[in-house]
Amino acid sequence: MKDKITIAIDAMGGENAPTKTIYGLNIFLEKNKKKDVFFNLYGDKLLIEKELNKYNIPISQIKVINSTSVVSDEETPLKAVKNSKNSSMW
Repeated sequence: MKDKITIAIDAMGGENAPTKTIYGLNIFLEKNKKKDVFFNLYGDKLLIEKELNKYNIPISQIKVINSTSVVSDEETPLKAVKNSKNSSMW
């Protein structure tokens, strides 16, 4: 396969985000030596880049898309999609 697979990740979704998300991404990258996957990470750019730097993850496989809006735990997915157009989930 010549083309890279692109995977979009809501880096701010879930508890302890983006720490656990980037940790999991690092595990994947350590095991996948082919470098045939590219990741679009959505969320707070400063927090995501701080976590990426902890693991020395190569930026050649990552693009961080800054998302300024936060979806609270109390919001339903439908409400979040309607009201949070600048969130990492949207």
